Amino acid sequence: MGPPPEFWVERASLWNQDLSPAEAEDWSAMERTRLLTALEMALPTEWVEEHEALFPAKPTQTLQLPDAAQEKLAEVREQLVQDPARALSTLTKWTDIEEWPNVGVLALELERAVSHRSGPYAAVAEQLVQADATLIKAFSEGLNVAEVDEWGSLLQLFAWATRQHREIEGRSWDRWLDERNGDPHWGWAWKQIASKLGKAMVEGSIPWDYHEHVWSVIEPISFDPDTGVDDTQGRGSWNRAINSTRGEALSAAISFVAWARRETDEALVAVPYAFKVLSEHLSPEADRSPAMRAVYGRHLPTLVYASRPWVVEHLPVLFPKDDVLRTGTWDGYSYARHDYSGIYDLLRPLYLAELDCYSDGNVTEVAHPDVLTFRDERTRHEVVRLIKQVVLACLLGMDKVEEGSPVGSLVTHPSVLVRSHAIAQFAYSLREGWAERAPQVVTQRAVAFWDQRIATGRLSEEEGKAFTLWPPAMRLDPRWALKNLVVALRTSGGTAERVYRLIEWLPDVATANPLQAVEALNLLTQADAVGYYTHEQPANVTTVISTAAKAGGEALQAAREVVNRIAARGGGDFRDALNPTDE
Repeated sequence: MGPPPEFWVERASLWNQDLSPAEAEDWSAMERTRLLTALEMALPTEWVEEHEALFPAKPTQTLQLPDAAQEKLAEVREQLVQDPARALSTLTKWTDIEEWPNVGVLALELERAVSHRSGPYAAVAEQLVQADATLIKAFSEGLNVAEVDEWGSLLQLFAWATRQHREIEGRSWDRWLDERNGDPHWGWAWKQIASKLGKAMVEGSIPWDYHEHVWSVIEPISFDPDTGVDDTQGRGSWNRAINSTRGEALSAAISFVAWARRETDEALVAVPYAFKVLSEHLSPEADRSPAMRAVYGRHLPTLVYASRPWVVEHLPVLFPKDDVLRTGTWDGYSYARHDYSGIYDLLRPLYLAELDCYSDGNVTEVAHPDVLTFRDERTRHEVVRLIKQVVLACLLGMDKVEEGSPVGSLVTHPSVLVRSHAIAQFAYSLREGWAERAPQVVTQRAVAFWDQRIATGRLSEEEGKAFTLWPPAMRLDPRWALKNLVVALRTSGGTAERVYRLIEWLPDVATANPLQAVEALNLLTQADAVGYYTHEQPANVTTVISTAAKAGGEALQAAREVVNRIAARGGGDFRDALNPTDE
């Protein structure tokens, strides 16, 4: 389980670091232990005990602890099993990280115990007040909110935790890196608390009567200084947000207003203070983090559900003129669902404005989307994500191929890269969303886009190549598909995406359209300098050639030309296919 040692060696090489085989083996062992431990905590206790050999030995079994520490640890373990309230009370007195068992060891025991009996532990959670931040974090990590029946005690503990001074005296980041014991601050515990409350609100686990208590916990965490290590370009913002304390708290705040909407129908009236805090974080003077903008983008459907008027009012600050902050919002929104017509209608003018920013001169290819580049450049990754959203809207009938619409602007966009990616994205979206079961009305929308593109002007080589993805991926009319495939291949000089899939597809349509099928094969062989694809798929090539030979006339002549070209390039001898025998 987990990546092999070779994986860690390769990863280290990406950062120009050398990793010895022994070190790589250690990393694999640590990752395997981490995964198995997480699995152990998620499975029923009875099953784990029955299959004990599958799981790594518990850390405390290998620790060489003094006798007094062993006795103390055994006492805590017994209390965790038999008397949760007493166990939590005992743990509040154990904060000295210099003694064994230290809080790091005890935190592991507590997390495991809570994960298996979340209900009983939540009911007596206030007994953990005054405990170390490391223990509060472990308690929260192990908590299964679906099993909590009594929220009062739990919220009392969480409220106390959020009132603590963030920095812990005597702790430091460097010391934590060395000892991995005793959290250096309260931020990690607060992040776990916000995460669990957010999950509980989404699942409807908390009675609405506790909403004021819940907000009193979330609000202070939403101003935590930890916003992730922000990229000043705004790229990769959502990945930074989900690893930050403030990002987790803002996600919980958005879950809170959605919870209010479900419970009261008028969230803006019921919890105006929550919307006020959300508005504060949209002020560039108060919060310049693009990662926090990504939180709003990721949860935009939730915000629209909670209060569409609030979103409409705040669109100019959600997608501001500030390029970095706006990129942060778009980055988060790329991880949201995009099949809500109400949201697409709101964003229509924003899509048009964003697409206007793209040109072949300011789009750059980067190895990793998070790599810094000049801000007047867009990564190909950013462009493709935006195009994907617009194409999906077209396929779902939320947008039409017409002048002034986002999808219409893709047809006539000045950037060859944008147009070619749009064409390719239709194939990707259909295959990912519908496989081969797309309704005819959906494929007709794609056909309308291509027909409009053909009508507006000459295709580029890149566009022709992108279209070659369509025939195998869509349920298209074979005659229309072959006709336009030939047009695309002539434009691209025979180059195609996923040639092997095209050659697999051609025999299925060759019987009804032998001339165009063999023409398409002829064009593909022109770009296959060494005859690789024909050599790899002789049966499919033979079928297309023999079908064309049977048809006679122009189809037979085209088939002979294909056979000669394949032979000249070392792709195989298909002369026998020119004289097929009827079975």
